[in-house]
Amino acid sequence: MEGVYNEYLNNMRQLVSVYMDKYRDYSYTDFTDANEFLLSYSFGRYERGENIISLEKKYMDSVDKIMNIESLYKNNFSCDQK
Repeated sequence: MEGVYNEYLNNMRQLVSVYMDKYRDYSYTDFTDANEFLLSYSFGRYERGENIISLEKKYMDSVDKIMNIESLYKNNFSCDQK
């Protein structure tokens, strides 16, 4: 689970760092401003190139993983009960 969460943070950092300089520094670990930015961020609202679209997709894929983590782990640890 930690790996999935770290992937999410990394993808969020890569997307947000396009708009917020402080997230380009990997030692900066306060994601409050990043979360606030993403709450008001509208995909498509800003000028986007292929790179931004790719970063958005990676970020949304990592969000989907976190949202579905319970089913992911249920499938990995289920065993046949007889």
